Amino acid sequence: MVSRILPSNLLCLFSLFVFLMMPCGLSGKTQVINTDSLELEISKKSGLEKIQFLISLSNEYRTSQPETAFAFGERAYRFATAASNAVEQANALHNLGMIFYLRSDYNDAMGYFKKAVVIRDSIKDVKGYCNSLASIANIQNFQGNYFAATDLYKEVLTLRDQIQDERGVATTLVNLGMIYRVQGSLDLALEMYMLAAAKSDTIGFTEGKAWAVFNVAMLYKMMQQYDNALKALDQSIEIYRQLSDNRKGVALCYNEFGTIYNSMGEADKVLKFHEQALAIYESLHDMYGIARTYTDFGNFYFSHNDFTKALDYYEKSYGLRIKIDDAPGRIQTAQAIAASYTALKKYDTALRYYQVAQEFASEENMLSTMESNFKGMSEIYAAQHLFQKAYEFSWKYSDTKDSLFSARITSRLADLQVKYETDANRRENEILRKNNQIQELTLSKERIARYFLIIVTLAVLGILLIIYSRYRNGRLLNAQLVQQKEQLSLLLAQLQERESQLKELNAMKDRFFSIVSHDLRGPLGAFYHLTEAMAKEIDTLQPEEIKEALDGLSQSADQLYKLLENLLEWARIQSGNKLFLPRQLNLSRCIQETVNILSTQAQLKEISLNDNFKDDSVEVLADPDMVSTIIRNLISNAIKFTPRGGRVDISTQLQDPNVVEIAVTDTGIGMDDETVANLFQIGNTQSHIGTENENGTGLGLILCKDFVEKHGGTLNVVSAPKMGTTFRFTLPLV
Repeated sequence: MVSRILPSNLLCLFSLFVFLMMPCGLSGKTQVINTDSLELEISKKSGLEKIQFLISLSNEYRTSQPETAFAFGERAYRFATAASNAVEQANALHNLGMIFYLRSDYNDAMGYFKKAVVIRDSIKDVKGYCNSLASIANIQNFQGNYFAATDLYKEVLTLRDQIQDERGVATTLVNLGMIYRVQGSLDLALEMYMLAAAKSDTIGFTEGKAWAVFNVAMLYKMMQQYDNALKALDQSIEIYRQLSDNRKGVALCYNEFGTIYNSMGEADKVLKFHEQALAIYESLHDMYGIARTYTDFGNFYFSHNDFTKALDYYEKSYGLRIKIDDAPGRIQTAQAIAASYTALKKYDTALRYYQVAQEFASEENMLSTMESNFKGMSEIYAAQHLFQKAYEFSWKYSDTKDSLFSARITSRLADLQVKYETDANRRENEILRKNNQIQELTLSKERIARYFLIIVTLAVLGILLIIYSRYRNGRLLNAQLVQQKEQLSLLLAQLQERESQLKELNAMKDRFFSIVSHDLRGPLGAFYHLTEAMAKEIDTLQPEEIKEALDGLSQSADQLYKLLENLLEWARIQSGNKLFLPRQLNLSRCIQETVNILSTQAQLKEISLNDNFKDDSVEVLADPDMVSTIIRNLISNAIKFTPRGGRVDISTQLQDPNVVEIAVTDTGIGMDDETVANLFQIGNTQSHIGTENENGTGLGLILCKDFVEKHGGTLNVVSAPKMGTTFRFTLPLV
């Protein structure tokens, strides 16, 4: 009884492939269609464009809104017929067939596919002909007509091979393998799967290879070679994991891991794999996958005689399959529910579900399903002691089984006939090959003479080619010499440019040591002499003199610290070790903090320090440390070169929605044009004395310029002697 409900038959496996290869699973969500907007789009098109647009709409909605898809497809067919466009007629008919095919309405689907086949055959559309013929073969598969399906697949395989449709060949090989498997021709099935996997691997058809290897695993499972089945499944799931857009393949493998471990009696692993599969299907809203996983859960509990739990999962699966109109799955699940009710001895309910499965199976002439139904119903009537009924259905079971056996024997004989014909052709080819060898020996003398003539001709041609080659090589050598001369000229220009850069770097190095030797000597010398004097005269110095000396030491130390700090900061910038860490920064707060720090320095010189920017809403994207350094240096310079009673103003202005300009203006001594031109040149920078003999480092403005440019901004200066100075720089807004 358990084997009857497990999803191992061809119907289940082939339907898995159909849904696996679809771009989107059946999600159970109704797609909302704006009919008015679609009709407006349709009305804008005409002729061939309109027909193709209607076919694309029919294809798009055939799973979510089959009635709407059918209406679009019929309109496309009518327009194509009126335009006498046979290609689009066939495309529309094939699409209409797919609508019924996906709804498991195989009789109507078959009608449309056959019409498409006739048209495509008449216009010599071989690829389209193969697609429609393969769809007919698929229906024969579902209905259990394996002999007819095999013939059709073989015809499709031959044609696809002729037109070099490599993907089509791989897919058809797998379809043939599934038929051979269900008919018991396991060696042939394995051969088809292996050929399909090799073909898919050669052409880079990754999804096709994964599906072929998956079927190899199913074949090993059927043969109870579970270790080989698990190895094949491991290979298949790894391939599916490489396909980012096919998580359904991974879920499919998880479910099969569960069923194999269940067959191996390792129950602790079964539910884990089914739960992983269910999680993937639920994340994809794939109702078909969820329904199938529920069935697998039911199979597990059924095999462990927990028929109540099994029935709960089967009924969940059955409800979903009705919702998504999955007729084959509904039949399979109805049989499983019937088997569960039989095990629970609820025979009347079991019979109802067998009858539901039987109605569809009879309508579609699905012999294997009918066989299973008859057997189940016979067993129920026997359990109820209704022996007349049991005998009646037992006879139907035997008759259907005989019909299936006859069909399989016929198919097997046909395969043997094909094999015999192939062997006969091989023997005939061997005879022809030997005859050809005899003819070759007869003509050998003529060949020798012909070969001699060919050799002489080739020798003459070879000599001519050598002469031509030398002439051509001479021209190529001249061209190469000209090219090398141009390259040498370019290299010389690059060397000259690098020489200029090295000179500039050397000047920068000289200026660096000049700053160190000049600016460092003054404060360091003062520091040295003061400490030497204090060491010698400490016992004779008055407190006021000691305080004065200590003030001098403090000023020298402060100047040394600022100089070293700027030198280190400049060195870090030049070496690329200065980290640039921009973040959202409140500009007003940053300016105010710097003004507060320097206000004491300004008060000592009786200078009015004014922050005219009070807008707290302005945010810039900047490095806080760098911005503080820029503002501090510019304000310190302004205070340094402004006499007592002067004024320093800080203001801002929005240049555009993305940039803010900050200005530091003083009423100081100003600068001439030459001084302004050399302000930011490391080789020409000098340290100037302030209005009250304040010393500087000569590097502050260079640091400011580098920091501003790190932010993508500019630093400009406007100044004139005795007219004051204004420094302006820009920062990016958030």
